[in-house]
This record gives sequence, C-alpha cells and structure tokens, in this order.
Amino acid sequence: MKKMGLTRERMEDGDALFFHQLLVPFVEPPRSGIPDNPRSAFYMNVAKFTNTYAFGMRECSEDYGHPFRPCLAEELVNWDGIVTRNLNNYVGNNWRREYTNQYDPLIVNTMSLTRWLDLKRNMKLCDYPKEIPRDEVGYDPSGKYCLIWDV
Repeated sequence: MKKMGLTRERMEDGDALFFHQLLVPFVEPPRSGIPDNPRSAFYMNVAKFTNTYAFGMRECSEDYGHPFRPCLAEELVNWDGIVTRNLNNYVGNNWRREYTNQYDPLIVNTMSLTRWLDLKRNMKLCDYPKEIPRDEVGYDPSGKYCLIWDV
C-alpha cells in the first residue's frame, strides 16, 4: 500500500478519492508510475467501451442518431462522483436553481445535466460486441458487470 501512495496523513484525513482510485484505478496501471502495479484498469476501459458502444451500436454521430462527444476516464470519475454526491430523488434537481434545497453548485460546476445524461445513456461496463445475446447458449446475465468484479 505504501508504494501506491498510502500515508498516515491520508489515513487520518480520510482521502476518499485516493481510496476510490485504489479500488477502481483512474489510469491504466502500467501508466500509473507505480512499479509492478498489480491492479487492473477500470475507468480507461469503461471510457473505451462507452465510446465504442456510442459510436457503434447506438450510431451516435453528427450524421445519424444523437450526437455524442467521446468521453474520457476523468468524466466517468466525475459522473460516479455526481451519483455518489446526489441526495435527491431525481438527480436532475441538482442543476435546477429553483430547487434551492436540492441545487448543488459543485455538481453544476463539474458537468452539465445534458452531458451527465449523455454518459448515462451510453455508458458500458463491458465490451458489448463480445457479449453473448440473451437467447443464445452461454449467455451470462452478470456478464455486463464482470469488469468491476475483476478489478
């Protein structure tokens, strides 16, 4: 844990983002700068799967379908942060100023509601072309969540 940056201060301060990236890495482990990093990539893979799904299966492009700007791992970390921080019954209320007790300026400054919904619409936690269809032999209903389990 020390070689991954764990310090006494981080333990005492409760650096939530540090512990989150220990569980689900933000960058590919070989690029983390940590020698012999044993972890598996998560957010980089989710970004790749999401972009592949959006531009492949959903045909989100400027020509057809709903336009989609390619996402980055950083945006997906922010997306998860918004989900975690949300205290409302409807996440969209975080962006509405008229709901003064639900409006959250930190969320508003992190990402727009339309981008949050765009990512929600296209997010994939697996490589969808490799998924076995529901009606075929070998279909695994939990296959969509293997990445988080493996990481």
